Amino acid sequence: MPIQEYYRVSVRDPATGKPLTKSFAVKKYGIENCRAYAKEWKKSIKEGKTPFVPPEPEDRDDPYVPTQHNPAHIAPSMEEDAKKLFPTKEFSIDLPDNKFGVSFLLLGSTRSGKSTLMNHIYETYFKDYITTLHTNSLQSEIYKPLKKKAITLPSYYPEMIKDTFKINKETNNKYKFLHIIDDVVNKKNDPTLIQLFTIMRNSRINGIITGQELTIFNSIARTNINYVVLMKLNSDMAIEKAVKSYLRSYFPADYNLNQMIRAYKKLTADHNFFVIDNINGGIFLSRLSIE
Repeated sequence: MPIQEYYRVSVRDPATGKPLTKSFAVKKYGIENCRAYAKEWKKSIKEGKTPFVPPEPEDRDDPYVPTQHNPAHIAPSMEEDAKKLFPTKEFSIDLPDNKFGVSFLLLGSTRSGKSTLMNHIYETYFKDYITTLHTNSLQSEIYKPLKKKAITLPSYYPEMIKDTFKINKETNNKYKFLHIIDDVVNKKNDPTLIQLFTIMRNSRINGIITGQELTIFNSIARTNINYVVLMKLNSDMAIEKAVKSYLRSYFPADYNLNQMIRAYKKLTADHNFFVIDNINGGIFLSRLSIE
């Protein structure tokens, strides 16, 4: 198939009424960038502003040229660029003073490694905490390590969270509590759940919440999460929400949303995941080892 050399776009000049045409070199910018630049150029003309000028791309050795017949393919150079943006390292969290609580959000599809990471976080950082597990799937084998040490509940029980809050209120925050809310849906606007991830941290109460879709979390709660882990997601819509909420500012300014979604898929393959540390600042890619 012939390679599309230029991406052309036309718009009518509002000042003169005459049509204007602009061409963007596909080999120079890539087809996805050309589409984004064309949109910005048309917008600048329609608004009577100085015509948009695309930034000069960095020099690349990559010979890949996207074509109009294959616009969904992610160029290898884009994948490499994305890897450079997000350093890869062993999963490790520098928790603050345990006089205060912290919160984790683990977002990932089924078999993304979400529950395995949940157990790892518990065993590594919270195994000596008074822990309550809230889940609708208590019979699952994945909870076997937790069942030996934690209070286990067959659903979400806000009364338990309230009780731990009352206990520490009466004992001057004597105890270290952890609540794990695993794949519990339809509770996004529960006031106790929102408090768990906001004001209850000052009462030495920690929270880990997991899910497969960002919209099951209340917006107030998810903007207050201390540590966000983003794993493999099955749908473009789910990835789009995750990117818009947590990753957009980390990608280059010339990446459009489709490029970010495709890069997300590549970077979270094979049980890799993003870790965003909102306490100390920073982001990295990680993957649990077999050990």
